[in-house]
Amino acid sequence: MKKNTAAPLLLLLLPISLLPTVSLAQVTDLAAAKTLWESSSLFCKSCHGKSGEGAFGPDLAGRGLSAAQFRHAVREPWGVMPAFPEQQISDAEIVALAAWFASLPKPAEPGRWLIPVAADKPHAQQLFAAAGCAQCHGPIPPPNFDGLVKEFALLKELVYNHTAAMPKLEPQKPGSRLGMGNFNPLRLSEAQLREIFDWVTAPRK
Repeated sequence: MKKNTAAPLLLLLLPISLLPTVSLAQVTDLAAAKTLWESSSLFCKSCHGKSGEGAFGPDLAGRGLSAAQFRHAVREPWGVMPAFPEQQISDAEIVALAAWFASLPKPAEPGRWLIPVAADKPHAQQLFAAAGCAQCHGPIPPPNFDGLVKEFALLKELVYNHTAAMPKLEPQKPGSRLGMGNFNPLRLSEAQLREIFDWVTAPRK
C-alpha cells in the first residue's frame, strides 16, 4: 500500500509562525518558578527536595499534577504539611510551579530526608522530626526557639495560626514572606505539641 506523504509534506511547507511553539512567556514562567523554588523565599524544598525529587515530603517532579490539584495540596494539604494561604504564595506562583514540576522528569527514587528520625533520641525529638519541624529548624531547635517562645499558649498560636501570629511577634522585613504555614491540629495534636514544647524548653545540660 502506498504511504500518504501529503500530510508530513504539508506540515513542512507551513509557515513557522503557524507551527506549535513554546512561547517566551511559558519559558519565562518556568524559569521564574524554578528561581522561586530554589530561592530563600520558600522553604518547600526542605521537605520536597531542591528540584521536587522528594525527601520528607512526596516527590513533585514529573507527577503531572494539574494547577488545581497543586493548589489544593498547598491550600488544604493532607498529612502533616501546613497550609499556605494566598499571603504566602499566590495562585499565579502555584500555577507556575505546577507547570515547572510537570516539565521535569520523574525521579527514579525520592531523595533523603535532611534530618532523619533517630530511634535512639527522646520521643519528643522524634515527634519534632516526624512532624517535619526538624527539616527547617534542625534536629534540636535553639532554647525556647531563640528565646521567642516561653509559653505553650504562644507556641500553639504560632503553630496552628502562624500566618497571623508570627507578624505580631516579630515584624517582617519589607518584601519578605513567612516561611511556615498553618498546621492542622488534627494532624499535629495539642498533646504532641505539648511534648515538643516541654522538650524544647527544658534546661539544657
